[in-house]
Amino acid sequence: MSSIFDLLKRLSEAYSVSLQELLKDILNNDDPDEFYFEDGLHSSYYEKLLKVLDKKIHLLQTELNEKLKLRKELEDKLQTAKHKEKNQYNYENYENYFHNERKNQRYDNDDYQEKIARCYAAMEIPFGSNLEEVKKAYRTLLKKYHPDFFGTDPDKQKTANLLCQRLTEIYKELEAHLKGK
Repeated sequence: MSSIFDLLKRLSEAYSVSLQELLKDILNNDDPDEFYFEDGLHSSYYEKLLKVLDKKIHLLQTELNEKLKLRKELEDKLQTAKHKEKNQYNYENYENYFHNERKNQRYDNDDYQEKIARCYAAMEIPFGSNLEEVKKAYRTLLKKYHPDFFGTDPDKQKTANLLCQRLTEIYKELEAHLKGK
């Protein structure tokens, strides 16, 4: 059987309280001799010890609850910060994407205008001609380069066939461009 001092020592180690502080709280400036009887310590001594331990446990629980609240606040702030960083990252990516898209559109638009200009030149009509002029030029060029006019020479027929296919593609491109206006 362990002595009361061994018990106090174990309690002070378990709750990170100095032995002197624990004894001071228990004794409460009382005379230590009043707790001793011939057969051991008086029950009020143990009652005071339990009260002190309950008090220490309550303080530790309060401290733990405060630290848990602080942890929760920090987790919330961390989530908020991550959310803001993610939104900032998305915003920056959007800005970069939008800037690059605008830059690419400018180049694409220039390329598109150049492509349309080449289509007009291939149809042998001035740039900006209307749809009726494009149709007229398309029919004229199809008649001029139709593969049936080159019936005796297979190489010329093949070339004329490719040229007619290309003219059809160009006509469709110009038609889409003019209808899109």
